[in-house]
Amino acid sequence: MKLFLIFFMSFLVTYTTHSQVEIEGVVKNSSNVGIAYANVMLSKQENNIVSGNITDENGNFKIQAEAGTYEITISYLGCDSLIINIDLTENQDLGNITLIRSENELDEVVISSRKNLIEKKVDRLIFNVENLISTSGGDVTDILKDTPYLRLRNDEIIILGKSNMRVLIDGNIINLSDDNLINFLQSIHSEEIKKIEIIISPPAKYEADGNSGLINIIYKKGVRNSWRASLRAVYTQYTHPEGSVAGSFRYRKNKTSLYINTSYDKGSKRITDTNEFEFENRLWDSENPRRVFYDNSLITRIVLNYEWSEKLSSGFQYQLGYDDIRIENKNDRTQIINKATNMIDSLIISQSKSTQSSPLHSINFHTDYKLDSIGKNIELNLDYFTYLDKSNRVYNASNFFNNNQETPGSFNSGRNEGRQQINNYSLKVDIEFPLDKIELNFGGKLSFINSDNDIRFFDTTTGIPIIDLNQTNQFEYKETNSALYISASKNLNVKWSAKVGFRIENTATDGLSVQLNQTNENDYIKVFPSAYLNYLLSEKHVFSLSYNKRISRPNFEYLNPFRITQNTYL
Repeated sequence: MKLFLIFFMSFLVTYTTHSQVEIEGVVKNSSNVGIAYANVMLSKQENNIVSGNITDENGNFKIQAEAGTYEITISYLGCDSLIINIDLTENQDLGNITLIRSENELDEVVISSRKNLIEKKVDRLIFNVENLISTSGGDVTDILKDTPYLRLRNDEIIILGKSNMRVLIDGNIINLSDDNLINFLQSIHSEEIKKIEIIISPPAKYEADGNSGLINIIYKKGVRNSWRASLRAVYTQYTHPEGSVAGSFRYRKNKTSLYINTSYDKGSKRITDTNEFEFENRLWDSENPRRVFYDNSLITRIVLNYEWSEKLSSGFQYQLGYDDIRIENKNDRTQIINKATNMIDSLIISQSKSTQSSPLHSINFHTDYKLDSIGKNIELNLDYFTYLDKSNRVYNASNFFNNNQETPGSFNSGRNEGRQQINNYSLKVDIEFPLDKIELNFGGKLSFINSDNDIRFFDTTTGIPIIDLNQTNQFEYKETNSALYISASKNLNVKWSAKVGFRIENTATDGLSVQLNQTNENDYIKVFPSAYLNYLLSEKHVFSLSYNKRISRPNFEYLNPFRITQNTYL
C-alpha cells in the first residue's frame, strides 16, 4: 500500500507543476488522421529547449510553460518538420496542426510480418527501425532525429526532461563526450540498426547514478557467411569548415562475427558564451567568443564475437577515442556596469590559448550462457576503462576605463597546467530467469575507480613563471561501488502489466588533497526502488506510470579540481 501511495504522489507531482500557461493541439497528417508519437518541442532563442512531449495515439499533446515568446517544433518520421512561433501569455489551443509528408518519402511501402514501428513496453519505448525505407543511406543520427522523446541539438543528444543522457550499443555504455559521440554515431550506417530503446526511467538493472535517461541502440545480427563495408565523407561549412571520414566493416562467417567502425574528424568551429554576474551595485556582462580546432579526432570500435555452442557465446570489444584540441579566445570582454546609472564603469579584456589531448581506451569481455530454451540466461561482463587528459592554458588580461584606456598596473598573465588519469575496473553479472507466471531479473556489479589529478598554476605577469601554491594541488580519488539488484515483471491480465525492482548500492570514496594534506572519506549504503505500471486501453491507447529513486555522483570532470583562469576575477 505504501508503495502505491508513492506512485500516486509521484503521479500528482508530475501533473501539478507550478507552470502557469498550457499549450495544446492535435497533430495530424494530410489525410486528417492523428499522428501518434510525434515530437513536440518548446524552445526559446538559440534553440534552448524549455519543455517537450510526444503526441498520444490520437495526435493530441499538452505542454506547460511560463509565459513568454517561444518556438514550437513538431516533427515525425517521414514528414517535414513544422516550426511555429508563439507569444505565450495565456492558455492556448493550437487546434489541428498538419504535417506534410516529405517529398522523398515513398508513396507506399508494404512489408508483411513485421513488428509495429513503435512498441510501448512496461519500462521502455522501442522504435523498430530495421524495415524503414526512409532511413536508407543515412547514419544513426538520422534515425535519432525522428525517434520519439529525443532531440539532436548541435552536438548533443537530449531526452526530454532528462540530463546526463547515456548511450549504449547492444547494452554496453559508450564512454564518449558529446562531440565524439556524435562523430561515432555518424560512422554507423542506419541500415545496420535493428531497433532503438528509449529508457526514460531506468529499471533496477542499470546504475542509479544521475537523472539520466538511456538510449540503447541494437544492431542487426547480420547475414551469416557474408561481409559488408561502407565508407563515407562529410564536409560541413558553418563559420569555419569541418570535415570527417568514417568507415565500417562487418563480417560474419560460421560461428565468428567481426565488426569494425572508425571515424576521423578535423576542422574548427566558433562558440560564444555569454554570462551575467550580478552584485549589489554592479552587473558584470561577459561575452567569450572562442574558436575550437579539432586537430586530430579519432574514434574506433572493434567487436569480435564467437559462438562456442548453441548455448554459449563470448566476445571482445575495444573502443578508442583520441582528441587533440586547441582553443583560441582572442577577445573575451567583461563589461562592468553601474546599476544605478546603467553606464559602463570599466572593462576587462583577456586573451587565451589552450591545448588538450585526451586518449581514451575501453575494453570489454563478455560471455552469455543460455540455461534453457525458454529464456533463462546468464551474462558476464568484465570492463576496463582508462582516460588521460592533459591540458595547458595561457592567458593575459587587463582592466580598462570606459574610454578604453588601460588601467595602470592592471595587466596580469598566467599559465595553467593539468593532468588527469582515470582507471576504472568493473565486473557485472546479469541473470534472466523467467518463471511460469513471472519474469525475474537479478544480478550485481562491482567497480573500482582511481583518479589521479595534478594541477599547477604559474603567474607569468613579470615574464618569469612563478608557481602559485594556493592554486596548485594534487588530488587522488578512489571509489569502490558494489551493487545487487532484483526485478520482477508480470502481465497481470490482457490489459494490465507491472514491473517492480530494488537495487542496493554500497559506495566508499577516499579523496586526498596532497597540498592540504587532507583526506575525506565516505561510506554509505542506499536502496533504490523502481516500479512501472502499464494499462492497455486499446491497441492504440496505452497509459503508463513509473517511479524510481536516483542518486547524483560526480562525473569524471568533477573529480578534477582544475581551475580554468580567464582573468584575475574569473
